[in-house]
Amino acid sequence: MIVSDDQWLRAGLRGELRERGYDAVGARDIAEAVRASRPEPGRGPVGLVLVDQVSLGAGLEPAAVDGLLRATWRARLVLIAPRNRKEANGPWTDVLHRPITVGDIADYVARTLPDEHAAGPIDG
Repeated sequence: MIVSDDQWLRAGLRGELRERGYDAVGARDIAEAVRASRPEPGRGPVGLVLVDQVSLGAGLEPAAVDGLLRATWRARLVLIAPRNRKEANGPWTDVLHRPITVGDIADYVARTLPDEHAAGPIDG
């Protein structure tokens, strides 16, 4: 799952991950991510949540993170943070620093997620 208020980042990263066989869902903010993480037919559990710090606005509400953790109980939470700003507090498994490319983020996902999260090549 990709949480970012930047539509181009979400779309570009979703496209790159699909090319590599991953099913990625995008959300504009934490609340939308919680709603999008509910189980859907034909879709496995969320394995990793990439949170763009810029989309958190003034700060990260602890209750929102708790809700996200409950909704994605086994997911790793990864913050994408600007290098020149203080990282948002949270239960981050890892922090990726900007500047970073979509390819770099997709490489991180491929190294981090177990093989069972990859859906294999997607036709069409």
